[in-house]
Amino acid sequence: MRKPTFTNRSLFTSILVMGTLILAGWTMPARAQVWIDASQLGDRTPEWVDSKYYKPTPAPPAVRMIWVEPVYRIVCKRIWHEPVYQTVRDRIWVEGHYIVSTDVSHDPCNDPSIRYLHMPSHVWVPGRYETIERRICVSPGYWESMRYKELITPGHWETIACGN
Repeated sequence: MRKPTFTNRSLFTSILVMGTLILAGWTMPARAQVWIDASQLGDRTPEWVDSKYYKPTPAPPAVRMIWVEPVYRIVCKRIWHEPVYQTVRDRIWVEGHYIVSTDVSHDPCNDPSIRYLHMPSHVWVPGRYETIERRICVSPGYWESMRYKELITPGHWETIACGN
């Protein structure tokens, strides 16, 4: 196999072509796809970026967390309170006295038409202590209107988008 040989002319031509390419690379503007971070640019487009390729990414909407108060409704309810009584026991002295009793007895054979009538008799009842109970109304029964709050919606956090 024979080794290729370069002549002066082909060497000169190849150096000239390479030099022209290098020189052309330095003098002509470079066009290439460049990835940039749009958040660093703000609202402006850099001069070296062709505007037809630049699509700015929209900024995410500003969000805020707000506290939503709980919602209640007022309910009115009538409640009956029972009367309150107190039982009081008193020990009293009852004087001795006579009682008059008429004894009416019936027939032992249960015949209602036959009655035996006795003369009234006076009976002595001696004096004694008796315990008498009585009830005192401490508080009468009554209706009371009671108002209270009933929870409809509990309090919570909500995320809202803020328009700039």
